[in-house]
Amino acid sequence: MAKKDQKPSAERRILEGYTRKTYVVRKDLVEKVERYAYWGRVKIQDIVNSALAEYLKDKNTRPIPEK
Repeated sequence: MAKKDQKPSAERRILEGYTRKTYVVRKDLVEKVERYAYWGRVKIQDIVNSALAEYLKDKNTRPIPEK
């Protein structure tokens, strides 16, 4: 675990309010995102954030219960 005044490793060297996660994604979708980012001169991070926000905007996202 991180020291008292250190952020967890997933949150070091990134903007406040963001975190680092690893997900398994279909290759064809990764290739499309990379091509779109390259030709659109945008960050993959921005594409993924926008796509997830759009997908989840009308979804019920109740908190996960504590164990």
